[in-house]
Amino acid sequence: MAQELIVPGPVAVIEYKNKKPVDLLELTVSLRAIGQAYRRYAAQELPEGSRARLAIGTLETGSIIAKLVPMLEAADWLIGHRDIVGPFVAQFGEIMETIRSFPPKARALPKEDVRAAKDVTKPLNGDKDAQFNIYAAEGAHIVTNVYNFGPNGMSDIRKHADIILGGFPGEYAIENQPMVLFQLRDGPAGPTGDYGFIDRFSDQPVRIRWLSAEAKDAVIGRRENVFDFVYFVSGTARTAGGAIATYDIRRVEDVALKPPGARHA
Repeated sequence: MAQELIVPGPVAVIEYKNKKPVDLLELTVSLRAIGQAYRRYAAQELPEGSRARLAIGTLETGSIIAKLVPMLEAADWLIGHRDIVGPFVAQFGEIMETIRSFPPKARALPKEDVRAAKDVTKPLNGDKDAQFNIYAAEGAHIVTNVYNFGPNGMSDIRKHADIILGGFPGEYAIENQPMVLFQLRDGPAGPTGDYGFIDRFSDQPVRIRWLSAEAKDAVIGRRENVFDFVYFVSGTARTAGGAIATYDIRRVEDVALKPPGARHA
């Protein structure tokens, strides 16, 4: 059997800042998810990268801080293996952030990466004071951004990951989300009806149904050009066939004027 080598250079630092006890099995699932994501990344970046893996170099208590070091079975591609730890951590952190913020592009993420991001947060599920951090460091120097997620951020990751993995539920809450108008009833841009964009749910215009006269009047009843404003709305996004079908708008929480270059002449 080839000798296993610990590769010098940057390490992946995983911090579980917990207030409640952490389930050992869920911690194992979390670290395994990161290890498998690293192996997939290495397989894309290096010859025989599927043989690469991360190992726990140190495990600190208090909060749980795991410093994961790259390990391989041969020295001939050691340098390349060392150099991908930082980019891997940066990519994985960006994936977690994309799932948390949930723009339309989040639904195109590889399913295995979405599942890994969800599993990573499991040890801190239900801990309202917890925080999860991931970054790469070499010695005392941090060499990537520090990606940190509090309890709300981790909850969003799990919720949005479930949507990506299983499709939208029958309905989804709209809470103070920015909406811009695409057309009004009988407008020239398409079929009759009011349509708008809410980027969090779809990059295509979706039909608007007004659930209250007050909400409709706050948009349609404006004296100014209604297309020059961003409307912060609450209500429900309803789906059909796995896609957003309507925005049922209950309230308009706030209104903001678009930047000058985005307004109609």
